[in-house]
Amino acid sequence: MAGSTPLQKRELEDDNENSSSMRTAETMLRLLPMGLCVVALVIMLKNQQTNDYGSITYSDLGTFRYLVHANGICAGYSLLSAIVAVVPRPITMSRAWTFFLLDQVPLL
Repeated sequence: MAGSTPLQKRELEDDNENSSSMRTAETMLRLLPMGLCVVALVIMLKNQQTNDYGSITYSDLGTFRYLVHANGICAGYSLLSAIVAVVPRPITMSRAWTFFLLDQVPLL
């Protein structure tokens, strides 16, 4: 910057470093649920019970099929939001509110 003072340049560099570390933290926090969803999905797919009356798997129960699909959707959303979060662009209020509202959808 041509008309900047050394203090302004230093503040700009600090903002870039803080933004980069925040972006990394946000990306990691968005990838963590994806891993947990995939682990839950695999456990539910592999789980089966056998007793005197026969065996039962996840595909025999509609509720478990629903949960497997829900875990897959949550894992996909977490991956997509992590990819969007890692792209370096300025954070705007509309982007922050969009992420916030989309993050609340699984809670409904």
